[in-house]
Amino acid sequence: MFKFQKGIFFVLSFLVVQNCFAQTPTIKTFIDKDNILIGEHIKYKVVLTLPNQSFAANWFNMPDSLSHFELVEQSKLDSSVKEGNLILQQTLTLTSFDSGIFKTPSFKIDIVNKGNSQSFFTDSILISIGYAVADSTNQLRDIKPIIEVADSSTWWIIGAIIIVAALLLIAIIYFAIKLGSKKTILVKRTSLAAYDEAMQRLQKLKELNCKDETITKKYYTELSGLLKYYISRKQQQNLLSSTTSDVLMYCKTKNITDASFANLANTLRMSDAVKFAKYLPIKKENDDNWQTIKNTINLLENKQN
Repeated sequence: MFKFQKGIFFVLSFLVVQNCFAQTPTIKTFIDKDNILIGEHIKYKVVLTLPNQSFAANWFNMPDSLSHFELVEQSKLDSSVKEGNLILQQTLTLTSFDSGIFKTPSFKIDIVNKGNSQSFFTDSILISIGYAVADSTNQLRDIKPIIEVADSSTWWIIGAIIIVAALLLIAIIYFAIKLGSKKTILVKRTSLAAYDEAMQRLQKLKELNCKDETITKKYYTELSGLLKYYISRKQQQNLLSSTTSDVLMYCKTKNITDASFANLANTLRMSDAVKFAKYLPIKKENDDNWQTIKNTINLLENKQN
């Protein structure tokens, strides 16, 4: 009795499933060619037709690798409705680098309707894959004459030597000019000694009235400049383009006292602030800075004598 009931239940279940899929979905597979050369592409198209939109399809997922084939491109899944049918389609571009006759992969698509599922599979189609056909005509062909190619290796070597020589010459001239400019002995502007000339210029500068920004800038430009000019004459080389740091480093080598060095650093930095940052010192600062330059020249003169 139990077996009979079980058999009836199985039959009823089968009839329910069949009823759900009374209007059976169809799946078709198309290819554009079944004979290709190695590396040539195949268009593999899958078209699924569902009787109505109450059906749903779990579309296949591409595996990581395919036997004898490789996936080149996969189009988007396209859907459309035609005469009440839901049509899903997708095109795969495949290729192969194995020679022989192989079946294309078969992909599973699960169709669901009213809670019931049924599996469909795409067709596996035989594809012949081979090499290009060799020429079997054995026709003789004309032998083309040998084309003489000019030997450019010699010209390349000569050109490279000329370029290297030119670069070396430019470098030698550049460093010679640069070295020569550093060793240029300054021409004395007067018959006075370097120290006497510096003191004379300092005395003349003291008479300058720093009443506005223009005169103040001129005052500090001359103040730092005459120190550089004094050092240049003593060293017998042009140091007028030296920076504040260069001047301080030179004075440091003369072992002047720390207090004198600190005063000089403050004066030169204030001079830079006036020239580049438009700083306007008060009269007492002007006098103090003038005195600092004078004291520095006196110290350097004593150290050098």
